[in-house]
Amino acid sequence: MDDSDLDYTVDRLLRGEAQLAKEAGFGMTKQGQALAREYLAELEADIAQDNIKKLAEGAVRRAIGRGQMQPVLNAINSLQRVAFAINEPVLDFIKKHAEPKPVPERPPTWKTHRFKKWQQLSTARDGYVTDTTIADAMVVARRFWVPLNMDSRGRIYAIPHFNFQRDDRTRALFLFADGEPIGMEGLRWLKIHVAKTANGNSWSPVNRPSELGEEERIAWVDDEYNSTVVRRVGEAVLNREDPATIAWALPKDPYQFVAACAELVQALDKGPSFCTRLPLTFDGTCSGLQHMCGMMRAEEGRFVNLTPNEESDDFYRRVTFGVAKFLAPVMYDVRYRNVRLGFEYNERKREWEPIVEAPLVALDYDIVSGDDGWVRNKGLKFQTEWECDEVPLVDLDYDIACADDRFDFAPLEEPEGEESQTHRQPPECDWQMRPMFSEHPFRWLMDRPDSRDLGKPTGMTYFYGARPGGFTRAKDGSRYPYGMTKQIIDALGPVYGAVELAKAAYNVIEDKVPRAKALRDWLEDLALLCSKHRQYLKWTTPLGLPVINWYHRKKVKRISLYLRGKRKQPSFATGYKNEIWKQKAADSATANFVHSVDAAHLQLIALAAANEGTNLVTVHDCFGCIAPRAGRLKKIIPEQFIHLHSEHNNLVDGVLSTTRKQLPPATKIPPMPDIGDLDIEKVAASFHAWK
Repeated sequence: MDDSDLDYTVDRLLRGEAQLAKEAGFGMTKQGQALAREYLAELEADIAQDNIKKLAEGAVRRAIGRGQMQPVLNAINSLQRVAFAINEPVLDFIKKHAEPKPVPERPPTWKTHRFKKWQQLSTARDGYVTDTTIADAMVVARRFWVPLNMDSRGRIYAIPHFNFQRDDRTRALFLFADGEPIGMEGLRWLKIHVAKTANGNSWSPVNRPSELGEEERIAWVDDEYNSTVVRRVGEAVLNREDPATIAWALPKDPYQFVAACAELVQALDKGPSFCTRLPLTFDGTCSGLQHMCGMMRAEEGRFVNLTPNEESDDFYRRVTFGVAKFLAPVMYDVRYRNVRLGFEYNERKREWEPIVEAPLVALDYDIVSGDDGWVRNKGLKFQTEWECDEVPLVDLDYDIACADDRFDFAPLEEPEGEESQTHRQPPECDWQMRPMFSEHPFRWLMDRPDSRDLGKPTGMTYFYGARPGGFTRAKDGSRYPYGMTKQIIDALGPVYGAVELAKAAYNVIEDKVPRAKALRDWLEDLALLCSKHRQYLKWTTPLGLPVINWYHRKKVKRISLYLRGKRKQPSFATGYKNEIWKQKAADSATANFVHSVDAAHLQLIALAAANEGTNLVTVHDCFGCIAPRAGRLKKIIPEQFIHLHSEHNNLVDGVLSTTRKQLPPATKIPPMPDIGDLDIEKVAASFHAWK
């Protein structure tokens, strides 16, 4: 039985037609019929189980056999045939600068905090030793290759652990094995790349040069003081100096910056004939939202720079600032025209004191109280006397809904004994929220309403199906965060109010991207509808990869064994249950669809670059090449984006048509979301879309 016959047989069984086979034993005794039914039930489960495991693999094998997936295979091969070399000056710099602290003696496991700290130090040390050892071996080899594979959605990953898709430290070690003379045009793009890698510097008035335009970045590097710093860093790396001599000049992520500085110093000293091999990268601006806006012609595409602008837009900052506006009625005491950020405990006075009290100017004051107890704040603007140019004006330019009980935080429990005298509760207050403590995230939010720390993890994962989440309790009583709540805690640390921030971020994102939200909801509805009919949501990417959104719960078996005289009961997954995991299929539909579209964009870029003889290195929505080829790659990326979404909703149409074919004709399918008016042809003129 080949794959197609197996799929057909399983499909019949899953549709309930196996019941006809069970009733076919009319001439048998009752005992024979019972045995036959039992055997056929086992056969049904076995075939269905085999189908679940081989479903996606079989579809891909048939697509390869028909030649349907040849463009996908060509794209992968074009990327993994690129040869790399190690950046030796940067490797020497990393050995001196990035060596982790010595790992102390292993503490007992029952000392939980110390043991976790030891694990972190041990992991960091092992990673550093592994990376530098491999890099030393590749220096001897002179050139090496990185084999690639792809997942079921077409996303391309490196097989070895040492690869360009990792962190700043590892990426900085990579050079292309084959270079070209840099030329004057390549020198321009190298300067643009140096500015991009200098984010988080402390010596320039521009803390994030990557947000500057093309000419502004070049002017930033050519600035008299900045050029001196760049040369000092580059020479220190090339001369193998002690990293401590340039520690003051290193940005937050230093290693790609020092690699770029060293390359620029060599190019300036040796002139246009310098053979450059450094990868210059272009990163997408929240690529998930970019592709959803491209498919839906969504006007919110301007938030991710799909429309040309002199200044870069930042969707993640919009999310953080939107959360600040959403929570403004909670954080501000507008009745007394006074800003109160909370209380902190004064150890000397042994009492709680307000952290900030700043006069407030309220403009266009209008509060409407609804019958449902909610307060809706319309057109309210706030500005404090201590506000400076770097802190945006809190401008409530849209309706805000909040309830007192929604942000009602319980006070800390009163400790017993002597501690109770030094950790008293803050005094009662008559403003909208109970007193918040100095580490509360709302205070962080008001101090930095333009930060990306809150907006990036929530804004990026929303388009992959993330929800606000919260806390779940384990069997041992421990509470663990999940969803956006976990992302906020990972970004800001263990803070109070993470659940409220996650809910606020989720609401703000949905308010800002209505068409992307409609597409996400529609895909989830389709996945649920398919699951109810015992089918999977399926689609085929523009390059011919079949994608199946299949999810089943695992069959888990516990076994008993004895280890060192103690009984253990580990669990093992022995297969998948026959029933489709409906909720998981719905929650994952948007993520799988958007990732497959993003992967198709990467594959189109890889094919276009290979046709022009350009060596390319990629990290999902990040694309890199040498400086002389950077100008052309900067044009290829939006060209292939336009080509991918050339028909306003062809990708969404493909999902809809496939769903109609596999569901019964009378099934009522949700209508496709409305299409917007965004002109994606204009993305070709946007410098900031991929920068």
